[in-house]
Amino acid sequence: FFDKLLVAQVKLFTSGNSAFTLNNVIIGLNYACETKNHAVVTDLYSMDVLRLNAQGSARVVSVTGVCLIAQAPISSSAIKLFGKEAISTLTNLFTALGHCVRGGIQKLWATYFGLLCCFVGEGRLAPNRARASQMADIVGMGQGEMAGYNANLRALVGLGSAILYSRLYSAGVRVNQI
Repeated sequence: FFDKLLVAQVKLFTSGNSAFTLNNVIIGLNYACETKNHAVVTDLYSMDVLRLNAQGSARVVSVTGVCLIAQAPISSSAIKLFGKEAISTLTNLFTALGHCVRGGIQKLWATYFGLLCCFVGEGRLAPNRARASQMADIVGMGQGEMAGYNANLRALVGLGSAILYSRLYSAGVRVNQI
């Protein structure tokens, strides 16, 4: 089963269209940055590094949830105002900045600043998926086929990123960095 799934996913990266391939790589990275994929590590970080109690950790989760709810209408308006390419670039940069600040500066203010950056970054997936959907026609892939590949990519990246994040956190604990 998994071998067939992985072989099918190769189509996203071997179409011969470099823009399509790059966009699918970006979508994969977007999936890896989804909040649900690093939620457990974020909880551990909040308790172990920031020394937050359950109430403080719940505040961090609440801020994340409010940001996710507010992001959809803001993202839609921003795409109309600035265009998909500009928003895609901006949101990807903010996502990277947010994670770098949260991981690099182990202070509560940095966590909230990182969450604010990630709030802007949460709008990253819509323009990237829209672009991939438009490009699917160019490479001879149907919309339903593209949607199926994207769903599989999301599942594979979700599984892989959860394993990666937990291993990285564990390695950090072992070398006493966290």
